[in-house]
Formats: sequence, structure tokens, C-alpha cells
Amino acid sequence: LEGMRGLLGQWGCDVHAALDLQAAMEAIDRMGRAPDILLADYHLENGTGIEAISAIRLRCGPELPCVLVTADRTPSLKAEAERLGIAMLNKAAGLRSVLQMGRPRRAAAAE
Repeated sequence: LEGMRGLLGQWGCDVHAALDLQAAMEAIDRMGRAPDILLADYHLENGTGIEAISAIRLRCGPELPCVLVTADRTPSLKAEAERLGIAMLNKAAGLRSVLQMGRPRRAAAAE
């Protein structure tokens, strides 16, 4: 978590990190708005990243761009993520291009 926060911070991202769903919801409350993009690790201490994404989308809207970061490459997980409109990222190397998903939403919100 700290490594990802540091990397994203170096790229100029405003990062609000959380270890679980409750902490993520509290971070959203402090922000006062939906995040531009949500990155979730698949394996969380309490549940899965897909469960967390689903709960946060219920609160923030189904259009929230989300990325599931995981080393799990099973076809069933890939199919579930696709069904829910969640991008999957198996390596941090492709992260910067995936983050562009949040840019149009921020621009639209500013108008």
C-alpha cells in the first residue's frame, strides 16, 4: 500500500489509501466527492477488492472507473471483473496508462 501510494504520489496523483472498505468510505467522506478512479487490491484483509468496488460504486455511482490490481490470472476472476466493468491490472507497469481512465471524469465534473 505504501509503495503504491508513493509511486502514484510521484506521478502527481492525490492519493487516499485505505486498508479496508470502511477506511475507504471514510476517505471518500473526507474528500467530499467521489474519487476520479479507484484502485483495489483483490486480496483484502476483510473480503475482496471486487466486493469493495461494488460497495463503493453503490455509493459513488456505477460509472466510477475502477481497477482491480491482482496477481490472480484465473479465467473466472477475469470474467467476473469484465462482467462488472472493472479493469484488471496484473502488473504495476501498466498502471500509468490505466490511470488515464479517471481524467475525462474529472474534466467533466469541473465544467
